[in-house]
Amino acid sequence: MMAKVLKMDKKAPSNLNDYMAELRKKNLDSLDDAFSHYDAHMDDDHQKHLILNVFGKGMDEFYDSFTKGLEEEKLEDTSKLEGHDKGVKKALLKGMKAYLKKVSPAALKGIEGVEDEQEQYKILSRYMDEYAPLIRTKEGRVIPFETWVDNMAKDKKKKVSDMKMHFYASKTQIASDHVQALNEKYSEHLFGTYHAPDIAAHVRPIVEKMITKSKIDNLANRRLLLKALAKEKVVKKLLEVLGPRYQARQGGYLRIIKLEPRRGDAAKMAIIEFV
Repeated sequence: MMAKVLKMDKKAPSNLNDYMAELRKKNLDSLDDAFSHYDAHMDDDHQKHLILNVFGKGMDEFYDSFTKGLEEEKLEDTSKLEGHDKGVKKALLKGMKAYLKKVSPAALKGIEGVEDEQEQYKILSRYMDEYAPLIRTKEGRVIPFETWVDNMAKDKKKKVSDMKMHFYASKTQIASDHVQALNEKYSEHLFGTYHAPDIAAHVRPIVEKMITKSKIDNLANRRLLLKALAKEKVVKKLLEVLGPRYQARQGGYLRIIKLEPRRGDAAKMAIIEFV
């Protein structure tokens, strides 16, 4: 049998706190369970839900609250950023609070009891840098939010409209980046206690059964593979490339090569590859 795929609950989580609370309720006693939850999490519909209804809406809340904050500080689009950094930071603080209220309400506990808004701004800026970066280079490197804002405020040519345009134009990309960061943390949560050789040994028989099925390209096998993988491109490669390649071979399509323990933490390492 191929690995079972768990379906996400009908009521999709509206924020990360609910999502992680739901995960903790589930049993993760084996690699089968971990892979099942991973498959459900990476399902296309679920990923779209996270981008559109969680992180995307979070960025909408950020932008709306940020622009309202600018209006409250009487900063117009044509206003220079230089000399107005306090007002801009107040507006950005409103934006970050609105984002976290939508995406991760528990994070706001970090500023409970902190009355000074400048200190709140620093705390939430650093939280965002670590868990949900707002500014990155073209190569994907995180730029500290406080540094970016300070540099913008020092630039005599920059106006309020420049900062507004940046966040408006980047909303979708930032939401996608945040989902990717969540996916990485989710994978670490699911598989962090397992060593590479264990995961490779678990994956090998599943993949080899799929290759055996792909040797016969008929409607039944195509449907079975699509149900298991849900990726047409992967199924296409199985049926058109891997199935024919191993047509004459009776099993043993993959091999596991154990490597030297990783430097630093001595974690067991291995690679799995086609023969």
